[in-house]
Amino acid sequence: MKRIKIAILSLAGMALFAAQSFTATYTVTRWEPQVSGTTQNLRGVCAVSETDAWAVGENGTVLHTTNGGQTWTSVSTPVGTAYHFNDVCFVSSTTGWVVGEKNATPDQYQGILLRTQNGGSTWLPPQYAGVDILPGKIPPYTPFLSVKMVLSAGKYRGYIGAGNGNVLRYLPPPDDKWERCKSPSSKSDSISEWYNYLWEDPTNANQAWVTGDQGAVSAKTAE
Repeated sequence: MKRIKIAILSLAGMALFAAQSFTATYTVTRWEPQVSGTTQNLRGVCAVSETDAWAVGENGTVLHTTNGGQTWTSVSTPVGTAYHFNDVCFVSSTTGWVVGEKNATPDQYQGILLRTQNGGSTWLPPQYAGVDILPGKIPPYTPFLSVKMVLSAGKYRGYIGAGNGNVLRYLPPPDDKWERCKSPSSKSDSISEWYNYLWEDPTNANQAWVTGDQGAVSAKTAE
C-alpha cells in the first residue's frame, strides 16, 4: 500500500475542527509550513480548537500542539516505536484515540487502538485486533487505518476503518467494546480493500462514509 509523506501545514485564518459540527465563515489566505520537530512520515491530524491539535505518523510518532502549531511536542505511548500510527481523533482537549499497525515482523500489519482520557499523559492498555472486539474477531494482520469519534447526547460513538474490508463500530457503556460491522465491500475480494478514511456525521448517527483502495466508496444510512 502506498504511503504519502505529509508535511504539517496550517491554513491561516481557518480552524479545522474534527469532532463537532459548526457553522462559520472563514477567509482563507494561505498555507503556512510549520516545524514539526520530526523527520518521520506523518499520516493523520486532528484539531479540537484553533490552538489545540494532534498529529500522528510512522514509528510511534505522536505530536501535540497547544499554540496553533507554533511548537509541536512529542508524546510517548506504551508501544514505543513498534507501530505506525495512521490516524488520530480527539473529541476534547483530554479524550482521544489513535489507530495504527505493527511496523515489522512478527505480526506485521496487526492493528492497534490507543485511547487517552488525560490529554496523552497516559494511555489505556492497547487494544489489538481480535481483543475486546465483539461479536467476532477480525482477520489477523488487519491494520487499523482511520478513526472517527463524536460525542453525542453525553455518549461517544464512532468507527474504525481497517484493512481487509473491515469496519469496526464502537459500542458505548455498558458494553464499552468494538464490534465488527458487516463489510461495506460488495466485492468478493474484500480483503484487497483498505478503508483509509471515514467520516461520521456528528448530528446523525445513521450517516457515515468510508473510502478506500480501488476507488471504494461506501455510505451508511441506517443501523
